[in-house]
Amino acid sequence: MNHPISSPSVRSSQSTRKPRRSAPVRRPTAPLAGSVATLFAAAALAVEESYAPPARFDHSKLFPKSDWEFTKWDKTDALGFLACCASVGVILLLFKGLMLIGS
Repeated sequence: MNHPISSPSVRSSQSTRKPRRSAPVRRPTAPLAGSVATLFAAAALAVEESYAPPARFDHSKLFPKSDWEFTKWDKTDALGFLACCASVGVILLLFKGLMLIGS
């Protein structure tokens, strides 16, 4: 049985509201220091600097004399890893609790 208020035909005929227009979204942007060509030139220079002495980041490698690019962890990496492990543990405990409630 269709209720007259929830019927699609009643809703569409009684609807007199105008469709809402979305407001423009303001996004924070960094001011450009120069033209696009200047920015590309600076980026190209940074890439060239990295190609010149490729061993300049060897001090941060986990295995310095290898070709592997794993870097040593700092405090932020360790805290992020521990936070991820803790959140997984909380989710598993939540699921275990829900299973105990359902059984």
